Amino acid sequence: AFPSGFTISILPAKNSSACLSTAKGHFISETNTLQVKIEKTLNSYKSPVVISIGSLTVVAIFVGVCIILSWHFNFKVFNQQSEDSEEANGCVINSGGIGAGDDSLDDPKVCSKCQAIQKLRVNQETAYRDSLVNEIIEDYKNRPCSKKSEHCFHAVERLKKPKQKLTDMTRMAGNPWHRRARSKSYIYLIPLILTFYFIPAAQMVYTEYIRSRESGNMEQCYLNYGCSRPYGILTDFNHVISNIGYLIYGFVFMALVYIKSCMLPQEHQTHRDHVSERGTLQQHSLFYSMGVSMIYQGFLSCIFHICPSNISLQFDTTVMYLMMILVFIKIYQLRHPDIAYNAYHTIYAFSVVLVFEALSLYIFDYALRLALYVSFMVLYFALMLHVAIDIYYYGTLKTNPSKLVPIFVKHAFRYRGEILQKSKFFYGTCFIVINLSIMFFIMFTRMGPGKSLSTPLLLIGGANITLYIVYYYVKKFIEVRPKICPVGDEDSEQEEVQCRRVVLFLLSFITQFFTVMIGLVAGYFYYNKHQSRNRTPPESRDMNSECNVMDFFDNHDMWHFTSSTALFLACIGLLIVDDDILFERREDINVF
Repeated sequence: AFPSGFTISILPAKNSSACLSTAKGHFISETNTLQVKIEKTLNSYKSPVVISIGSLTVVAIFVGVCIILSWHFNFKVFNQQSEDSEEANGCVINSGGIGAGDDSLDDPKVCSKCQAIQKLRVNQETAYRDSLVNEIIEDYKNRPCSKKSEHCFHAVERLKKPKQKLTDMTRMAGNPWHRRARSKSYIYLIPLILTFYFIPAAQMVYTEYIRSRESGNMEQCYLNYGCSRPYGILTDFNHVISNIGYLIYGFVFMALVYIKSCMLPQEHQTHRDHVSERGTLQQHSLFYSMGVSMIYQGFLSCIFHICPSNISLQFDTTVMYLMMILVFIKIYQLRHPDIAYNAYHTIYAFSVVLVFEALSLYIFDYALRLALYVSFMVLYFALMLHVAIDIYYYGTLKTNPSKLVPIFVKHAFRYRGEILQKSKFFYGTCFIVINLSIMFFIMFTRMGPGKSLSTPLLLIGGANITLYIVYYYVKKFIEVRPKICPVGDEDSEQEEVQCRRVVLFLLSFITQFFTVMIGLVAGYFYYNKHQSRNRTPPESRDMNSECNVMDFFDNHDMWHFTSSTALFLACIGLLIVDDDILFERREDINVF
Protein backbone atom coordinates (compact mmCIF):
# COMPACT_ATOMS: atom_id res chain seq x y z
CA ALA A 1 0.00 0.00 0.00
CA PHE A 2 2.98 2.32 0.65
CA PRO A 3 5.64 1.30 -1.92
CA SER A 4 7.89 4.27 -1.06
CA GLY A 5 7.31 4.09 2.69
CA PHE A 6 5.95 6.87 4.89
CA THR A 7 7.02 9.01 7.82
CA ILE A 8 5.13 9.97 10.96
CA SER A 9 6.37 13.17 12.61
CA ILE A 10 5.45 13.96 16.23
CA LEU A 11 5.98 17.58 17.30
CA PRO A 12 5.74 18.09 21.08
CA ALA A 13 4.12 21.26 22.45
CA LYS A 14 4.93 23.02 25.71
CA ASN A 15 1.27 22.90 26.73
CA SER A 16 -2.15 22.29 25.21
CA SER A 17 -3.64 25.78 25.51
CA ALA A 18 -3.18 26.56 21.81
CA CYS A 19 -5.20 23.48 20.93
CA LEU A 20 -8.32 24.60 22.78
CA SER A 21 -11.04 27.02 21.69
CA THR A 22 -11.39 28.35 25.27
CA ALA A 23 -8.45 28.97 27.60
CA LYS A 24 -8.45 26.46 30.47
CA GLY A 25 -4.95 26.70 31.93
CA HIS A 26 -1.63 25.35 30.74
CA PHE A 27 -2.35 21.61 31.04
CA ILE A 28 1.27 20.80 31.82
CA SER A 29 1.77 17.04 32.18
CA GLU A 30 4.90 14.97 32.73
CA THR A 31 3.76 12.17 30.44
CA ASN A 32 1.40 12.01 27.48
CA THR A 33 0.07 8.99 25.66
CA LEU A 34 -0.13 8.94 21.88
CA GLN A 35 -1.99 6.26 19.95
CA VAL A 36 -1.29 5.72 16.27
CA LYS A 37 -3.48 3.42 14.18
CA ILE A 38 -2.47 2.43 10.66
CA GLU A 39 -5.17 0.64 8.72
CA LYS A 40 -5.41 -0.42 5.13
CA THR A 41 -8.49 0.95 3.37
CA LEU A 42 -10.18 0.04 0.09
CA ASN A 43 -7.91 -0.59 -2.87
CA SER A 44 -10.73 0.53 -5.20
CA TYR A 45 -13.56 3.02 -4.73
CA LYS A 46 -15.57 1.57 -7.58
CA SER A 47 -18.06 -0.40 -5.48
CA PRO A 48 -19.30 2.36 -3.10
CA VAL A 49 -19.33 4.97 -5.87
CA VAL A 50 -21.30 2.79 -8.31
CA ILE A 51 -23.75 1.65 -5.62
CA SER A 52 -24.44 5.21 -4.43
CA ILE A 53 -24.89 6.66 -7.92
CA GLY A 54 -27.02 3.70 -8.98
CA SER A 55 -29.27 3.97 -5.90
CA LEU A 56 -29.84 7.69 -6.38
CA THR A 57 -30.61 7.20 -10.07
CA VAL A 58 -33.11 4.42 -9.33
CA VAL A 59 -34.91 6.58 -6.75
CA ALA A 60 -35.06 9.53 -9.16
CA ILE A 61 -36.37 7.42 -12.05
CA PHE A 62 -38.91 5.59 -9.86
CA VAL A 63 -40.37 8.82 -8.49
CA GLY A 64 -40.34 10.39 -11.96
CA VAL A 65 -42.16 7.44 -13.55
CA CYS A 66 -44.83 7.52 -10.83
CA ILE A 67 -45.44 11.23 -11.43
CA ILE A 68 -45.55 10.84 -15.22
CA LEU A 69 -48.06 7.98 -14.93
CA SER A 70 -50.28 10.10 -12.68
CA TRP A 71 -50.30 12.85 -15.32
CA HIS A 72 -50.97 10.36 -18.13
CA PHE A 73 -53.96 8.71 -16.45
CA ASN A 74 -55.57 11.85 -15.05
CA PHE A 75 -55.03 14.76 -17.44
CA LYS A 76 -57.01 13.17 -20.27
CA VAL A 77 -59.93 12.29 -17.99
CA PHE A 78 -60.00 15.80 -16.52
CA ASN A 79 -59.79 17.40 -19.94
CA GLN A 80 -62.62 15.29 -21.35
CA GLN A 81 -64.83 15.99 -18.34
CA SER A 82 -64.22 19.74 -18.57
CA GLU A 83 -65.03 19.72 -22.31
CA ASP A 84 -68.27 17.85 -21.67
CA SER A 85 -69.14 20.36 -18.95
CA GLU A 86 -68.44 23.26 -21.31
CA GLU A 87 -70.69 21.79 -23.99
CA ALA A 88 -73.48 21.08 -21.53
CA ASN A 89 -73.46 24.62 -20.17
CA GLY A 90 -72.85 26.31 -23.52
CA CYS A 91 -69.72 27.95 -22.24
CA VAL A 92 -67.12 29.54 -24.45
CA ILE A 93 -63.61 30.24 -23.26
CA ASN A 94 -62.58 33.85 -23.60
CA SER A 95 -59.57 35.90 -22.64
CA GLY A 96 -60.64 36.50 -19.04
CA GLY A 97 -58.55 39.65 -18.80
CA ILE A 98 -58.57 43.34 -19.58
CA GLY A 99 -56.63 44.64 -22.53
CA ALA A 100 -53.49 46.71 -22.27
CA GLY A 101 -55.35 49.82 -23.34
CA ASP A 102 -57.77 49.85 -20.37
CA ASP A 103 -56.00 52.39 -18.25
CA SER A 104 -58.80 54.61 -16.97
CA LEU A 105 -61.05 53.84 -14.05
CA ASP A 106 -63.77 56.27 -15.14
CA ASP A 107 -64.23 54.65 -18.56
CA PRO A 108 -67.72 53.02 -18.67
CA LYS A 109 -66.36 50.33 -20.99
CA VAL A 110 -63.89 49.32 -18.32
CA CYS A 111 -66.67 49.03 -15.77
CA SER A 112 -68.62 46.75 -18.10
CA LYS A 113 -65.64 44.40 -18.20
CA CYS A 114 -65.56 44.10 -14.40
CA GLN A 115 -68.95 42.38 -14.04
CA ALA A 116 -67.49 39.78 -11.65
CA ILE A 117 -66.77 42.42 -9.00
CA GLN A 118 -69.27 42.22 -6.17
CA LYS A 119 -71.21 45.38 -5.28
CA LEU A 120 -70.89 45.92 -1.55
CA ARG A 121 -73.47 47.60 0.70
CA VAL A 122 -72.31 50.74 2.45
CA ASN A 123 -72.65 49.84 6.10
CA GLN A 124 -70.43 49.86 9.11
CA GLU A 125 -68.65 46.67 8.12
CA THR A 126 -67.76 47.90 4.64
CA ALA A 127 -67.23 51.59 5.37
CA TYR A 128 -63.51 51.07 5.83
CA ARG A 129 -63.15 49.26 2.51
CA ASP A 130 -65.27 51.73 0.58
CA SER A 131 -63.53 54.76 2.01
CA LEU A 132 -60.09 53.31 1.32
CA VAL A 133 -60.95 52.29 -2.25
CA ASN A 134 -62.57 55.64 -3.04
CA GLU A 135 -59.55 57.60 -1.88
CA ILE A 136 -57.20 55.38 -3.90
CA ILE A 137 -59.45 55.88 -6.95
CA GLU A 138 -59.29 59.66 -6.48
CA ASP A 139 -55.52 59.46 -6.29
CA TYR A 140 -55.50 57.33 -9.45
CA LYS A 141 -57.69 59.77 -11.39
CA ASN A 142 -55.43 62.70 -10.45
CA ARG A 143 -52.34 60.98 -11.82
CA PRO A 144 -50.97 61.97 -15.24
CA CYS A 145 -51.70 59.52 -18.04
CA SER A 146 -48.11 58.25 -17.99
CA LYS A 147 -48.59 57.11 -14.37
CA LYS A 148 -51.82 55.19 -14.99
CA SER A 149 -51.48 51.49 -15.62
CA GLU A 150 -53.51 48.35 -16.02
CA HIS A 151 -51.66 46.82 -13.08
CA CYS A 152 -52.76 49.66 -10.77
CA PHE A 153 -56.36 49.40 -11.99
CA HIS A 154 -56.59 45.71 -11.12
CA ALA A 155 -54.94 46.28 -7.75
CA VAL A 156 -57.75 48.66 -6.79
CA GLU A 157 -60.39 46.25 -8.09
CA ARG A 158 -58.98 43.48 -5.88
CA LEU A 159 -59.39 45.65 -2.80
CA LYS A 160 -63.12 46.02 -3.52
CA LYS A 161 -63.76 42.33 -2.92
CA PRO A 162 -63.61 40.75 0.55
CA LYS A 163 -62.76 37.35 -0.93
CA GLN A 164 -60.51 36.80 -3.92
CA LYS A 165 -60.78 34.13 -6.59
CA LEU A 166 -57.99 33.07 -8.91
CA THR A 167 -59.61 34.93 -11.78
CA ASP A 168 -58.91 38.16 -9.83
CA MET A 169 -55.23 37.25 -9.72
CA THR A 170 -54.83 36.48 -13.43
CA ARG A 171 -56.00 39.77 -14.94
CA MET A 172 -52.44 40.62 -16.01
CA ALA A 173 -51.66 37.16 -17.37
CA GLY A 174 -51.93 38.37 -20.96
CA ASN A 175 -49.38 41.14 -20.45
CA PRO A 176 -46.06 39.55 -21.56
CA TRP A 177 -43.75 42.08 -19.88
CA HIS A 178 -45.53 41.97 -16.55
CA ARG A 179 -45.56 38.18 -16.56
CA ARG A 180 -41.96 37.83 -17.74
CA ALA A 181 -40.60 39.96 -14.88
CA ARG A 182 -42.32 37.64 -12.39
CA SER A 183 -41.60 34.29 -14.00
CA LYS A 184 -39.44 33.87 -17.09
CA SER A 185 -36.73 36.31 -15.96
CA TYR A 186 -35.73 33.89 -13.21
CA ILE A 187 -34.51 31.26 -15.67
CA TYR A 188 -32.33 33.92 -17.32
CA LEU A 189 -30.92 35.36 -14.09
CA ILE A 190 -30.36 32.33 -11.84
CA PRO A 191 -27.97 30.30 -14.09
CA LEU A 192 -26.04 33.47 -14.97
CA ILE A 193 -25.62 34.54 -11.35
CA LEU A 194 -24.63 31.08 -10.14
CA THR A 195 -22.09 30.61 -12.92
CA PHE A 196 -20.37 33.89 -12.11
CA TYR A 197 -20.51 32.96 -8.42
CA PHE A 198 -19.12 29.45 -8.96
CA ILE A 199 -16.00 30.35 -10.95
CA PRO A 200 -14.23 32.68 -8.43
CA ALA A 201 -15.39 30.47 -5.53
CA ALA A 202 -13.74 27.43 -7.13
CA GLN A 203 -10.57 29.37 -7.85
CA MET A 204 -10.29 30.75 -4.31
CA VAL A 205 -10.95 27.50 -2.44
CA TYR A 206 -8.75 25.40 -4.71
CA THR A 207 -5.85 27.90 -4.45
CA GLU A 208 -6.11 27.86 -0.65
CA TYR A 209 -6.19 24.06 -0.68
CA ILE A 210 -3.07 23.80 -2.87
CA ARG A 211 -1.25 26.35 -0.68
CA SER A 212 -2.10 24.40 2.48
CA ARG A 213 -1.13 21.08 0.90
CA GLU A 214 2.22 22.32 -0.38
CA SER A 215 3.11 23.92 2.95
CA GLY A 216 2.09 20.79 4.82
CA ASN A 217 -0.29 22.79 7.03
CA MET A 218 -3.80 21.47 6.57
CA GLU A 219 -5.03 23.08 9.79
CA GLN A 220 -7.43 25.39 7.96
CA CYS A 221 -9.23 22.49 6.26
CA TYR A 222 -11.67 20.93 8.75
CA LEU A 223 -11.80 17.39 7.40
CA ASN A 224 -12.82 14.12 8.97
CA TYR A 225 -9.38 12.55 8.63
CA GLY A 226 -10.72 9.24 9.92
CA CYS A 227 -12.85 8.99 6.77
CA SER A 228 -11.00 10.99 4.18
CA ARG A 229 -10.47 8.99 1.00
CA PRO A 230 -7.95 10.59 -1.40
CA TYR A 231 -8.24 10.36 -5.16
CA GLY A 232 -6.11 12.28 -7.62
CA ILE A 233 -5.68 15.86 -6.46
CA LEU A 234 -8.50 15.54 -3.91
CA THR A 235 -7.73 14.66 -0.30
CA ASP A 236 -11.39 14.11 0.57
CA PHE A 237 -12.84 12.52 -2.56
CA ASN A 238 -15.71 10.73 -0.79
CA HIS A 239 -17.23 13.97 0.51
CA VAL A 240 -17.04 15.42 -3.00
CA ILE A 241 -18.56 12.49 -4.90
CA SER A 242 -21.44 12.16 -2.39
CA ASN A 243 -22.82 15.45 -3.79
CA ILE A 244 -23.67 13.64 -7.03
CA GLY A 245 -27.26 13.30 -5.76
CA TYR A 246 -27.92 17.01 -6.21
CA LEU A 247 -26.81 16.80 -9.84
CA ILE A 248 -28.85 13.67 -10.62
CA TYR A 249 -31.99 14.98 -8.96
CA GLY A 250 -31.59 18.43 -10.50
CA PHE A 251 -31.44 17.10 -14.06
CA VAL A 252 -34.30 14.63 -13.46
CA PHE A 253 -36.46 17.36 -11.94
CA MET A 254 -35.93 19.68 -14.92
CA ALA A 255 -36.76 16.76 -17.23
CA LEU A 256 -40.02 16.21 -15.33
CA VAL A 257 -40.92 19.90 -15.65
CA TYR A 258 -40.35 19.67 -19.40
CA ILE A 259 -42.38 16.44 -19.69
CA LYS A 260 -45.26 18.03 -17.79
CA SER A 261 -45.24 21.05 -20.10
CA CYS A 262 -45.48 18.66 -23.07
CA MET A 263 -48.27 16.56 -21.53
CA LEU A 264 -50.48 19.50 -20.61
CA PRO A 265 -53.59 19.97 -22.77
CA GLN A 266 -53.37 22.64 -25.44
CA GLU A 267 -55.22 25.32 -23.48
CA HIS A 268 -52.79 24.91 -20.56
CA GLN A 269 -49.58 25.21 -22.55
CA THR A 270 -47.34 27.87 -21.04
CA HIS A 271 -47.54 30.10 -24.13
CA ARG A 272 -51.35 30.26 -24.12
CA ASP A 273 -52.61 29.44 -20.62
CA HIS A 274 -53.51 33.12 -20.10
CA VAL A 275 -56.45 32.73 -22.50
CA SER A 276 -57.85 29.82 -20.52
CA GLU A 277 -60.36 30.15 -17.70
CA ARG A 278 -59.31 26.97 -15.90
CA GLY A 279 -56.63 26.01 -13.40
CA THR A 280 -53.54 27.82 -12.19
CA LEU A 281 -51.16 29.46 -14.63
CA GLN A 282 -48.46 27.03 -15.76
CA GLN A 283 -45.43 29.22 -15.11
CA HIS A 284 -42.57 26.72 -15.17
CA SER A 285 -39.58 29.09 -15.23
CA LEU A 286 -39.31 29.06 -11.45
CA PHE A 287 -39.33 25.26 -11.49
CA TYR A 288 -36.48 25.21 -14.02
CA SER A 289 -34.64 27.71 -11.82
CA MET A 290 -35.08 25.39 -8.83
CA GLY A 291 -33.60 22.52 -10.87
CA VAL A 292 -30.61 24.66 -11.89
CA SER A 293 -30.11 25.71 -8.26
CA MET A 294 -30.16 22.05 -7.19
CA ILE A 295 -27.38 21.27 -9.67
CA TYR A 296 -25.28 24.22 -8.53
CA GLN A 297 -25.88 23.19 -4.93
CA GLY A 298 -23.97 20.03 -5.76
CA PHE A 299 -21.16 21.91 -7.52
CA LEU A 300 -20.69 24.48 -4.75
CA SER A 301 -20.88 21.82 -2.04
CA CYS A 302 -18.03 20.05 -3.86
CA ILE A 303 -16.08 23.32 -3.73
CA PHE A 304 -16.70 23.61 0.00
CA HIS A 305 -15.49 20.06 0.68
CA ILE A 306 -12.18 20.63 -1.08
CA CYS A 307 -11.16 22.60 2.02
CA PRO A 308 -14.04 22.96 4.53
CA SER A 309 -13.93 26.12 6.65
CA ASN A 310 -16.24 28.91 7.76
CA ILE A 311 -14.98 31.01 4.85
CA SER A 312 -15.74 28.42 2.19
CA LEU A 313 -19.07 27.56 3.87
CA GLN A 314 -20.63 30.72 2.44
CA PHE A 315 -20.27 29.26 -1.07
CA ASP A 316 -22.20 26.16 0.01
CA THR A 317 -24.99 28.00 1.82
CA THR A 318 -25.59 30.65 -0.86
CA VAL A 319 -27.50 28.25 -3.10
CA MET A 320 -29.47 27.03 -0.07
CA TYR A 321 -30.70 30.58 0.53
CA LEU A 322 -31.54 30.93 -3.14
CA MET A 323 -33.48 27.66 -3.20
CA MET A 324 -35.57 28.71 -0.20
CA ILE A 325 -36.33 32.08 -1.80
CA LEU A 326 -37.42 30.39 -5.04
CA VAL A 327 -39.65 27.93 -3.18
CA PHE A 328 -41.30 30.75 -1.21
CA ILE A 329 -41.92 32.79 -4.36
CA LYS A 330 -43.24 29.77 -6.28
CA ILE A 331 -45.77 28.86 -3.59
CA TYR A 332 -46.98 32.46 -3.53
CA GLN A 333 -47.06 32.61 -7.33
CA LEU A 334 -49.40 29.60 -7.57
CA ARG A 335 -52.41 31.61 -6.38
CA HIS A 336 -51.07 35.16 -6.86
CA PRO A 337 -49.52 35.26 -10.37
CA ASP A 338 -50.34 38.94 -10.94
CA ILE A 339 -48.63 40.13 -7.76
CA ALA A 340 -45.77 37.62 -7.46
CA TYR A 341 -42.37 39.07 -6.68
CA ASN A 342 -40.38 40.73 -9.43
CA ALA A 343 -37.24 38.73 -10.32
CA TYR A 344 -34.94 41.76 -10.41
CA HIS A 345 -36.10 43.08 -7.04
CA THR A 346 -35.64 39.60 -5.58
CA ILE A 347 -32.08 39.25 -6.84
CA TYR A 348 -31.12 42.69 -5.53
CA ALA A 349 -32.49 41.80 -2.09
CA PHE A 350 -30.61 38.50 -2.24
CA SER A 351 -27.34 40.30 -3.00
CA VAL A 352 -27.81 42.51 0.09
CA VAL A 353 -28.17 39.36 2.21
CA LEU A 354 -24.90 37.98 0.82
CA VAL A 355 -23.11 41.24 1.67
CA PHE A 356 -24.21 40.96 5.30
CA GLU A 357 -23.14 37.31 5.45
CA ALA A 358 -19.69 38.14 4.07
CA LEU A 359 -19.20 41.06 6.49
CA SER A 360 -20.12 38.82 9.44
CA LEU A 361 -17.13 36.59 8.58
CA TYR A 362 -14.52 39.37 8.65
CA ILE A 363 -15.69 41.81 11.33
CA PHE A 364 -14.37 40.84 14.78
CA ASP A 365 -14.54 44.10 16.75
CA TYR A 366 -17.51 43.90 19.14
CA ALA A 367 -18.81 47.43 18.44
CA LEU A 368 -18.65 46.93 14.68
CA ARG A 369 -20.29 43.49 14.94
CA LEU A 370 -23.05 44.98 17.06
CA ALA A 371 -23.62 47.70 14.46
CA LEU A 372 -23.63 45.08 11.69
CA TYR A 373 -26.15 42.84 13.45
CA VAL A 374 -28.42 45.73 14.42
CA SER A 375 -28.40 46.94 10.79
CA PHE A 376 -29.21 43.43 9.60
CA MET A 377 -32.08 43.09 12.08
CA VAL A 378 -33.56 46.45 11.09
CA LEU A 379 -33.52 45.50 7.40
CA TYR A 380 -34.80 42.02 8.24
CA PHE A 381 -37.76 43.44 10.18
CA ALA A 382 -38.47 46.01 7.45
CA LEU A 383 -38.53 43.24 4.83
CA MET A 384 -40.88 41.07 6.92
CA LEU A 385 -43.18 44.05 7.48
CA HIS A 386 -43.17 44.84 3.77
CA VAL A 387 -44.01 41.24 2.83
CA ALA A 388 -46.84 41.05 5.38
CA ILE A 389 -48.39 44.38 4.31
CA ASP A 390 -47.99 43.59 0.61
CA ILE A 391 -49.79 40.26 1.01
CA TYR A 392 -52.48 41.85 3.19
CA TYR A 393 -53.34 44.49 0.58
CA TYR A 394 -53.02 42.07 -2.38
CA GLY A 395 -50.07 43.88 -3.96
CA THR A 396 -51.76 47.28 -4.08
CA LEU A 397 -49.08 49.02 -2.03
CA LYS A 398 -46.23 48.45 -4.48
CA THR A 399 -48.07 50.05 -7.41
CA ASN A 400 -47.23 53.48 -5.95
CA PRO A 401 -45.76 53.28 -2.41
CA SER A 402 -45.06 57.00 -1.94
CA LYS A 403 -48.71 57.89 -2.60
CA LEU A 404 -50.45 54.88 -1.06
CA VAL A 405 -48.58 54.46 2.23
CA PRO A 406 -50.02 57.73 3.69
CA ILE A 407 -53.51 56.66 2.56
CA PHE A 408 -53.24 53.23 4.18
CA VAL A 409 -51.83 54.66 7.42
CA LYS A 410 -54.55 57.32 7.63
CA HIS A 411 -57.36 54.81 7.15
CA ALA A 412 -55.81 52.30 9.51
CA PHE A 413 -55.93 54.86 12.33
CA ARG A 414 -59.37 56.18 11.32
CA TYR A 415 -60.93 52.69 11.35
CA ARG A 416 -58.98 51.12 14.22
CA GLY A 417 -61.81 48.73 15.03
CA GLU A 418 -62.18 47.40 11.49
CA ILE A 419 -60.03 44.84 9.70
CA LEU A 420 -59.95 44.65 5.92
CA GLN A 421 -58.97 40.96 5.68
CA LYS A 422 -59.41 39.20 9.04
CA SER A 423 -57.75 35.90 8.15
CA LYS A 424 -54.83 37.60 6.42
CA PHE A 425 -54.43 39.97 9.36
CA PHE A 426 -54.21 36.99 11.73
CA TYR A 427 -51.71 35.08 9.61
CA GLY A 428 -49.68 38.23 8.97
CA THR A 429 -49.48 38.93 12.71
CA CYS A 430 -48.31 35.37 13.38
CA PHE A 431 -45.73 35.77 10.61
CA ILE A 432 -44.35 38.95 12.19
CA VAL A 433 -44.31 37.50 15.74
CA ILE A 434 -42.49 34.33 14.68
CA ASN A 435 -39.87 36.29 12.76
CA LEU A 436 -39.41 38.70 15.66
CA SER A 437 -38.73 35.69 17.89
CA ILE A 438 -36.16 34.41 15.41
CA MET A 439 -34.61 37.88 15.21
CA PHE A 440 -34.09 38.17 18.99
CA PHE A 441 -32.80 34.60 19.16
CA ILE A 442 -30.14 35.44 16.58
CA MET A 443 -29.16 38.64 18.38
CA PHE A 444 -28.56 36.84 21.68
CA THR A 445 -26.88 33.67 20.34
CA ARG A 446 -24.87 34.65 17.23
CA MET A 447 -23.15 37.85 18.27
CA GLY A 448 -19.96 36.24 19.53
CA PRO A 449 -16.66 36.24 17.60
CA GLY A 450 -16.06 33.35 15.22
CA LYS A 451 -19.77 33.12 14.38
CA SER A 452 -21.33 34.28 11.13
CA LEU A 453 -24.80 34.90 9.73
CA SER A 454 -24.70 31.72 7.63
CA THR A 455 -26.58 29.52 10.11
CA PRO A 456 -29.07 32.26 11.14
CA LEU A 457 -29.95 32.87 7.49
CA LEU A 458 -30.62 29.17 7.04
CA LEU A 459 -32.77 29.24 10.19
CA ILE A 460 -34.77 32.23 8.91
CA GLY A 461 -35.32 30.68 5.49
CA GLY A 462 -36.05 27.19 6.78
CA ALA A 463 -38.56 28.36 9.41
CA ASN A 464 -40.50 30.57 6.99
CA ILE A 465 -40.57 28.00 4.20
CA THR A 466 -41.75 25.28 6.58
CA LEU A 467 -44.53 27.47 7.95
CA TYR A 468 -45.65 28.54 4.47
CA ILE A 469 -45.74 24.97 3.13
CA VAL A 470 -47.71 23.78 6.17
CA TYR A 471 -50.13 26.71 5.76
CA TYR A 472 -50.59 25.99 2.05
CA TYR A 473 -51.27 22.29 2.59
CA VAL A 474 -53.75 22.98 5.40
CA LYS A 475 -55.61 25.32 3.05
CA LYS A 476 -55.40 22.68 0.30
CA PHE A 477 -56.89 20.08 2.62
CA ILE A 478 -59.80 22.42 3.41
CA GLU A 479 -60.24 22.93 -0.33
CA VAL A 480 -60.15 19.20 -1.12
CA ARG A 481 -62.19 18.04 1.89
CA PRO A 482 -65.61 18.37 0.16
CA LYS A 483 -64.30 16.06 -2.56
CA ILE A 484 -63.19 13.51 0.04
CA CYS A 485 -66.53 13.65 1.85
CA PRO A 486 -69.03 14.74 -0.84
CA VAL A 487 -72.48 15.96 0.17
CA GLY A 488 -75.42 14.95 -2.04
CA ASP A 489 -75.74 12.60 -4.96
CA GLU A 490 -73.30 12.76 -7.86
CA ASP A 491 -73.27 10.83 -11.08
CA SER A 492 -70.64 8.13 -11.49
CA GLU A 493 -68.58 10.11 -14.00
CA GLN A 494 -68.38 13.16 -11.75
CA GLU A 495 -67.58 10.93 -8.77
CA GLU A 496 -64.69 9.36 -10.68
CA VAL A 497 -63.26 12.80 -11.49
CA GLN A 498 -63.51 13.88 -7.86
CA CYS A 499 -61.74 10.69 -6.76
CA ARG A 500 -58.93 11.33 -9.21
CA ARG A 501 -58.52 14.86 -7.87
CA VAL A 502 -58.29 13.54 -4.34
CA VAL A 503 -55.67 11.00 -5.45
CA LEU A 504 -53.58 13.76 -7.03
CA PHE A 505 -53.74 15.82 -3.85
CA LEU A 506 -52.81 12.80 -1.75
CA LEU A 507 -49.88 12.09 -4.08
CA SER A 508 -48.52 15.58 -3.44
CA PHE A 509 -49.19 15.25 0.29
CA ILE A 510 -47.46 11.85 0.49
CA THR A 511 -44.48 13.27 -1.41
CA GLN A 512 -44.14 16.07 1.15
CA PHE A 513 -44.62 13.57 3.99
CA PHE A 514 -41.63 11.58 2.77
CA THR A 515 -39.78 14.88 2.40
CA VAL A 516 -40.26 15.53 6.11
CA MET A 517 -39.33 11.99 7.13
CA ILE A 518 -36.18 11.88 5.03
CA GLY A 519 -35.38 15.45 6.09
CA LEU A 520 -35.44 14.38 9.76
CA VAL A 521 -33.03 11.55 8.97
CA ALA A 522 -30.83 14.05 7.11
CA GLY A 523 -30.90 16.34 10.15
CA TYR A 524 -29.76 13.48 12.37
CA PHE A 525 -26.75 12.81 10.14
CA TYR A 526 -25.91 16.52 9.90
CA TYR A 527 -25.90 17.17 13.64
CA ASN A 528 -23.94 13.99 14.39
CA LYS A 529 -20.93 15.21 12.45
CA HIS A 530 -17.30 14.19 12.88
CA GLN A 531 -15.66 17.61 12.73
CA SER A 532 -16.42 21.17 13.78
CA ARG A 533 -15.40 24.40 12.08
CA ASN A 534 -16.19 26.37 15.25
CA ARG A 535 -13.47 24.64 17.27
CA THR A 536 -9.71 24.59 17.00
CA PRO A 537 -8.21 22.14 14.47
CA PRO A 538 -7.01 19.76 17.24
CA GLU A 539 -10.46 19.75 18.86
CA SER A 540 -12.03 19.13 15.47
CA ARG A 541 -9.70 16.19 14.84
CA ASP A 542 -10.69 14.71 18.20
CA MET A 543 -14.21 14.40 16.77
CA ASN A 544 -12.98 12.48 13.70
CA SER A 545 -14.35 9.00 13.17
CA GLU A 546 -13.88 6.13 10.76
CA CYS A 547 -16.16 5.55 7.78
CA ASN A 548 -19.34 3.77 8.83
CA VAL A 549 -20.90 2.97 5.42
CA MET A 550 -19.08 0.68 2.97
CA ASP A 551 -15.75 1.82 4.49
CA PHE A 552 -16.10 4.91 2.30
CA PHE A 553 -18.89 7.19 3.56
CA ASP A 554 -19.47 8.84 6.94
CA ASN A 555 -22.41 10.74 8.46
CA HIS A 556 -21.86 13.85 6.37
CA ASP A 557 -21.93 11.82 3.18
CA MET A 558 -25.23 10.35 4.32
CA TRP A 559 -26.43 13.92 4.93
CA HIS A 560 -25.66 14.67 1.28
CA PHE A 561 -27.61 11.65 0.06
CA THR A 562 -30.64 12.14 2.30
CA SER A 563 -30.86 15.94 2.03
CA SER A 564 -30.67 15.85 -1.78
CA THR A 565 -33.44 13.23 -1.82
CA ALA A 566 -35.61 15.31 0.51
CA LEU A 567 -35.01 18.42 -1.62
CA PHE A 568 -35.96 16.53 -4.79
CA LEU A 569 -39.19 15.23 -3.24
CA ALA A 570 -40.06 18.71 -1.94
CA CYS A 571 -39.71 20.16 -5.44
CA ILE A 572 -41.79 17.32 -6.90
CA GLY A 573 -44.50 18.00 -4.31
CA LEU A 574 -44.68 21.65 -5.39
CA LEU A 575 -44.71 20.69 -9.07
CA ILE A 576 -47.89 18.63 -8.62
CA VAL A 577 -49.53 20.43 -5.66
CA ASP A 578 -52.29 22.07 -7.72
CA ASP A 579 -52.74 19.43 -10.41
CA ASP A 580 -56.09 18.51 -8.87
CA ILE A 581 -57.55 21.94 -9.82
CA LEU A 582 -55.98 22.12 -13.27
CA PHE A 583 -59.39 21.90 -14.97
CA GLU A 584 -61.48 23.81 -12.44
CA ARG A 585 -62.78 27.22 -13.41
CA ARG A 586 -60.65 30.03 -11.99
CA GLU A 587 -63.69 31.83 -10.69
CA ASP A 588 -64.24 28.82 -8.37
CA ILE A 589 -60.64 28.58 -7.11
CA ASN A 590 -59.94 30.33 -3.82
CA VAL A 591 -56.90 32.51 -3.26
CA PHE A 592 -54.91 31.87 -0.07
